[in-house]
Amino acid sequence: MQSLVSNKLSAPVLMGLVALYALGQLIWYAGTPMGISPVLDGQENLLLAQRIAQGDFGEEPFYRSILYPAVIAYFPLGYSFLGLISHLANTWLTGRMAHLFWSNKLAQLTTMVLVGFNPVLLHFAFDPLDTTLALSFFLCSLYAGLLASRCNKQATQRLLLAACGISIALATLTRPHYLLTAAAIGILLLYGIFRQRLKPTSLASFTIALLIPLLAMGFFQKSLSGEFRILPWQGAYNLWTSNSPDANGLYYRQTLSFHSLEEHQNPNKLEGMALYRAATGETGTIDERKAYWRQRTIEHILANPWDWTKLIAFKLYASLNNFEQYNNKTFSFHKALSPYFNYNPICWGLIWSLAVFSAVSTWRSKKCDILPLGIIGLSLVAGLLMFMASGRFRLPLVPLAAILAGGVPIVWKSLKQTSSRHRIAIAIFTFLAASLSFSRFADIASTDSYLQDALLMADSAARIGADQEAIKWSGYVIEKSPQQQQALRLNLISHYNQIASGEHAATEQIWQELANRDTHLQLDDELLAYIRGVIAWNLGQNKRATQLWQSGYDNYGLNASACLAALEYAGTPVREFNYKEISLDQWRSPNNWLYAVAVAQSMSLEERAAFLQSVGVSPESFKNISESLGRVIPRER
Repeated sequence: MQSLVSNKLSAPVLMGLVALYALGQLIWYAGTPMGISPVLDGQENLLLAQRIAQGDFGEEPFYRSILYPAVIAYFPLGYSFLGLISHLANTWLTGRMAHLFWSNKLAQLTTMVLVGFNPVLLHFAFDPLDTTLALSFFLCSLYAGLLASRCNKQATQRLLLAACGISIALATLTRPHYLLTAAAIGILLLYGIFRQRLKPTSLASFTIALLIPLLAMGFFQKSLSGEFRILPWQGAYNLWTSNSPDANGLYYRQTLSFHSLEEHQNPNKLEGMALYRAATGETGTIDERKAYWRQRTIEHILANPWDWTKLIAFKLYASLNNFEQYNNKTFSFHKALSPYFNYNPICWGLIWSLAVFSAVSTWRSKKCDILPLGIIGLSLVAGLLMFMASGRFRLPLVPLAAILAGGVPIVWKSLKQTSSRHRIAIAIFTFLAASLSFSRFADIASTDSYLQDALLMADSAARIGADQEAIKWSGYVIEKSPQQQQALRLNLISHYNQIASGEHAATEQIWQELANRDTHLQLDDELLAYIRGVIAWNLGQNKRATQLWQSGYDNYGLNASACLAALEYAGTPVREFNYKEISLDQWRSPNNWLYAVAVAQSMSLEERAAFLQSVGVSPESFKNISESLGRVIPRER
């Protein structure tokens, strides 16, 4: 069997197949709304990367890890190709470790299949998220450590352990939960010294290499903010939300709503600050807020040990269960949409069950190899139990389990020579592992997060102008939750956009339908104020329309420049506002172009051309925006 595989399929050929499969998914995903316009953490990473590319790292200590946004800020091929390269590197590294672990090429190929074609790993690879890059650093560290454990030359061993230290430090700076893994590696090295398998200089090489990047980050933060900090400061509040009485053990659930956020504002950060202020009456320093959330967590655990124990048990169950919990996206929701994932059988439950099968089968002969891998895995599970068992947090366990699962072809071949008692033990442990993964206790496979997935799809589609797609997904949410305000908002805006673009004719019936939709909407913002005024105008309620636009400007200032545009275009400009007060930089923002076009309508041709050129509105854009204004604010009916 092995010779047949060796002749027909080599590691380079398999890597080529993995690359084609991954590239196919990348090309498909790049054409979807969320592939074009990322959401949540991905959107924030892109905004941070944009600031970093301009040399702006901010003046306060980093709330979240900054290494990944810094990498994509300067990576010339973009974050999607960085994800592709990282995934291919992860496939190769895991395959090499399986080859070293089992001394078998078939094991290497099996592991590469389980990692390279893994739909969950690819699901997160092409968003601007730190997971895949951090996984590459983590696997580089493990590979270097594995090579060092098999190396007899002390000089080479020290170099390899130095590479191990640097790599796990970079993984930690990308995703801080790898700090526990760095500690686990250090413990393994100490044990190696205790058993006289390693020299103390080897541990020193690892430690010095580990500390250099961490200390460099600390001094870099000090140069920016005046405070020496190695890790970001979001962990304390995340610890509370992950262990509080309201924690679900699976994913972060925001309790406060921040409808309109300025760029770079993290809702988790704002929520933590707002709740601290509500509880203490003070703003507090970063250290005071961190201490407060840590103390609340400890007090809650000590006061409710049984409830917390049940939560931890549920997190452990979720960590080993096959269902991929929500984290920015729910995998099962998006798997059904992808032509590359829909029929792919590779999943966590399969890999985990095969890993347990291999580990139990070879425990007696390979205990010394399996134990270190298990300790590394336990360090990752500890992070899941401290925080939450969401999809991205579990991903580092996949390559570890795949290394063990790679031995299945070898183990299966030798199973006949195994004693019946041992075979029974293998069957029992494998059955228990599969049962944990594929069971559905405690609503572990809840699809409640699907509404959030659909809402994010609608938001992405609306931002790229795919209005019919936005209507489809917001309608999906409204059908299941009729009063969901964000969905109602996106649905109204997208229907309006179809009229403004000329895709749908502007009839009185359509405007009345929009007015009916608005009756269920309780939110208010600068865009809704403008659209509500437009609806009123087209239903013959001119006075109410101008009042809505005026109110929009009163409440939101220049952010409501669309309201100013409507008042200008309708012939009722805001008297106390002079468009000449707007700076050139403000005019050049596309958000203010609607107002620029409305103002330019009353200018002479020569004056209009000079004004539009100065604010960056092309003649074609002026024509399109003018036609759009004419559709939605007709001066004669």
